[in-house]
Amino acid sequence: QFNPSSGVIVTANQKIVADDFPHMITRDWELPLREKHIRKLLESSVQHTVSSFREIQLDNVSPIADRFLAALLTTPINSERGRWAGDLLSRWNGAMDIDLPEPLIFAAWLRELTRATFADELGPEFLRHWSYRPSFMEQVLTPNTPEARWCDNIATPQQESCDALIDESLEKALISLEDEFGSDRAKWRWEDAHFSFHAHNPFSAIPILSDLFTLKEPSPGGFYTINRGGHWFADESPFANVHGSGYRAIYDMSSFENSEFIQSTGQSGNIFSPFYDNLLKKWAEGQYIKMNIDYEALKKSAAGTLILVPVP
Repeated sequence: QFNPSSGVIVTANQKIVADDFPHMITRDWELPLREKHIRKLLESSVQHTVSSFREIQLDNVSPIADRFLAALLTTPINSERGRWAGDLLSRWNGAMDIDLPEPLIFAAWLRELTRATFADELGPEFLRHWSYRPSFMEQVLTPNTPEARWCDNIATPQQESCDALIDESLEKALISLEDEFGSDRAKWRWEDAHFSFHAHNPFSAIPILSDLFTLKEPSPGGFYTINRGGHWFADESPFANVHGSGYRAIYDMSSFENSEFIQSTGQSGNIFSPFYDNLLKKWAEGQYIKMNIDYEALKKSAAGTLILVPVP
């Protein structure tokens, strides 16, 4: 796009070219859910500020929640714990905030539902493909579609329905959460499972050194929130935030000194440096740092200078 009349360009991993675009970029586009949510928030005001852009960047509402909860909340649920979860989710606005139990329940249910849908057909190959697949899963849960046949477990003689799969998956998810986070369901929180995971290359891959170098911090968000907090179902920690915004910035074109930024850990890769992780908590909590655009002032206030010298 070049200078669109709307004055707005939005990219959030969605398809950015028309079907007749002559060059191959990729076929691996994401659903345009985040893009549409960004546009909705942009259109909510005729004039934006640094503050309103900060709110947009830190928005934790998941557009995917409504689409899947519609199926869950219209399905007969058999157990007491399942009805408790359904009642809780029916009053949830989809915000993937760290101090709520709903994001944890929703993510765990969707994880188990994906497992129940694919595992019997894929067999040993399942773990390689166990991830968020919202577009296909939505088709599976839509009545009278060819994809609904995936709800049947091919390993059993009876024909399972999608309603049965939804109920069974919710029950398994809640039992799993009770095993990991305790039987007092009122105390469950998204932050207990959704911590940002910042690996160090290469030392996070070495068992003895991993705990020293790897950084973790509770963080909000989910796969389809603007404040991205992606997690991989097949991982040992399936809800850990491993895919988010490592760098955020807001640039005020009318007055650059009002611009601000944050990065996810620190500016040093040295664990003995105070700058190894000094920005991590600020980043996780949605704080920003003012940009200093005066180079001379920046040099005077600098904590030090790093000089890289090539080895002869």
